[in-house]
Amino acid sequence: MGLCADEFDSCEALAEAGLVKLEAFYKSIGVPSGLAELGIDDTHFEAMAEHIEKHWFAPLEAFPVPFTRKDVVEVLKRSL
Repeated sequence: MGLCADEFDSCEALAEAGLVKLEAFYKSIGVPSGLAELGIDDTHFEAMAEHIEKHWFAPLEAFPVPFTRKDVVEVLKRSL
């Protein structure tokens, strides 16, 4: 990817640069990088979050960082 850790002030800056490069690579090979590129909008996010809350393999509260239905909706929105 052409990134050198020594060129960044923090791990976060390096990670962000890596994500930018990864997204550029995905675009170069035609892979969608968000739900909107697949024609998905937020119309059903609440219902999707409810389904995830009820049917996920483990309770959302059991994750290392507990999730709520509201958190799931936020993740989906950020995935647009």
